[in-house]
Amino acid sequence: MKGYHYVKASSRQWAWGPTAHWKLYFSLKTLGRRCASFIASTNNGNNNQDLRRRPGSRHQYRSRHTSNFDESQYRFPDASELTMTDNEVNEIIRENEMTIEEFPDSQVVEKCEINQLKSNEPNEDQVFLTQSTFKEGLLFGVLDGHGGSVYGEQMKARLPYYIHTSLADKSQISDTLDIENFVETLNNDDEYIIENSINSDIWVEKVNEYMKDLIQTHNESSPKPSSPLTASLMQMLGKTEAEKVSINISNAIKEAFIKLDQDVIKEILHLANTDKLCQESFHLATSGCCALVAYIIENDLHIANLGDCRAVLGSNKDGKWRSVQLTYDHTAASNSSEVQRIISEHPPEEARSCLSYGRLLGRLAPLRALGDIQFKLEAEELCTIFKNVLRYSPFSSSLTPPYLIAEPEVFHYKLEPYDRFIVLASDGLWDMLSNDEVVKLVVSYLEGRRTAVMEEQAQFYNVPDCDQIDANTFLDVEDENVASFLLRQALGGYDKVNLKAMLSMKYPDTRLYRDDISIMVVFLSNPNDESFAIVDTPSGELE
Repeated sequence: MKGYHYVKASSRQWAWGPTAHWKLYFSLKTLGRRCASFIASTNNGNNNQDLRRRPGSRHQYRSRHTSNFDESQYRFPDASELTMTDNEVNEIIRENEMTIEEFPDSQVVEKCEINQLKSNEPNEDQVFLTQSTFKEGLLFGVLDGHGGSVYGEQMKARLPYYIHTSLADKSQISDTLDIENFVETLNNDDEYIIENSINSDIWVEKVNEYMKDLIQTHNESSPKPSSPLTASLMQMLGKTEAEKVSINISNAIKEAFIKLDQDVIKEILHLANTDKLCQESFHLATSGCCALVAYIIENDLHIANLGDCRAVLGSNKDGKWRSVQLTYDHTAASNSSEVQRIISEHPPEEARSCLSYGRLLGRLAPLRALGDIQFKLEAEELCTIFKNVLRYSPFSSSLTPPYLIAEPEVFHYKLEPYDRFIVLASDGLWDMLSNDEVVKLVVSYLEGRRTAVMEEQAQFYNVPDCDQIDANTFLDVEDENVASFLLRQALGGYDKVNLKAMLSMKYPDTRLYRDDISIMVVFLSNPNDESFAIVDTPSGELE
């Protein structure tokens, strides 16, 4: 096409869709390109050569929403329109910044630094950091909601209780558990009060029933129904005691996820059948969330993933840093085994319809999630729940539900002295930065090279007036924690004009350029175990 130059894109960029990816943005400016084929388009009247999604493109932004935006209504702010000061930029970036430095019950975790930036209104991401009053293990969680913020907020309140309940030592806990004092929240001074949660009486009662069932199972000395290996079978297969414990922990975490998802569905059905489905409960029925949970006890790391959040480990062995991806993304674009799993669970004639355009039933991007009951229940049950919705009908392509599962993949990793930090983040970060880039940025932060890295990137991407950059240009990054530093980098912070433009946009314009971003960086001290072992992890060294 005359006047258009094509830029070669990787399969990863192709899957992202309309990218406001700042690297592509500046590479196009450097090359003098007017358009990036299927990825972006520019407006000749805009000196900023901003990138926009072509309306109707099948390669849409990785939003859970299927509605199309009218391109004429949304555009990248021009430099002349930006009035935001550097101080205002720093206030926005550091608004949700948090550092937790005291973990007296853990010999492995040194500190945790957290930050979040919303794109949706309100933020659909949630984070939590908890520990049980009965166990020394720490539970870190990142939740990425979709279809609204309600489900993520509810899972922030409920999921830690279910996991700690499932992990609890049943021989030391009575069946008169005081559930409200069971979990200690470490990352929020104003704890998420149970009473403020939707239908708190119902789900707190469910947690207590769950604990009683587990205690009864323990007293009867019978294996958990979800455990694939009984004690005798593990002994026959030569499983060590440590491996038995690891299997039990993995199964306990899986059971907690599944049990919570089932209880929420039962709660919604009960409210619908008794005509007590309020507006907030209705929002709970129409939304869902991805979940990433890290459970650290002694030098054992158990990672549970459900959806497209991701955990990456930074290790320094023999003086060489490497990134280790600890989880698989449950998306069609990056996980062919998940695609095969879904197709194999349904009749051959549904092979095309159950996954369409990389989405479940053509609608949902994550292939595993909590909630999203419209992908899990039969049409009759859905019609009962949504009986007051005018002209409601289940998805026409939903013929043999469930299509979506709430069972997470759980991986076990033996932490070593050279494992230095873990980055847990929602896909809003990984859409902008690769695993290796994130690890390199954290390392540069630890080495005190923050401003130097910003200068190098500004020169590399040839940002405007880069020849005038000096040591004082990026002093803002010196006083922020590492999560804020990653957040700034994800927004192309080495170009202050671009950074201000990204932060000046309001919802829903922001959804064209970025997702909600939630980051937790867990710094590790040296565990006692000197041996090297990686157990059940998706990937080893990444080049």
